[in-house]
Amino acid sequence: SLKAVIKNFYKALAAKDFDTAKEKLTLAEKKLMQAAAKNTIHKNAASRKVSRMTKAYNKAKAEA
Repeated sequence: SLKAVIKNFYKALAAKDFDTAKEKLTLAEKKLMQAAAKNTIHKNAASRKVSRMTKAYNKAKAEA
């Protein structure tokens, strides 16, 4: 599910596993955009989540 994919990304990020986190980010972005396309969630909400996840990934990577 969408929540599980997002949660997996944050778990990988917390574990400082950047390779896995990057994979999960790509997958989450795909799933979010699919949900937005089907009007499950608003497209701006999907974009906002992707943006926040990307920002978190870049910040964590810079700090590592």
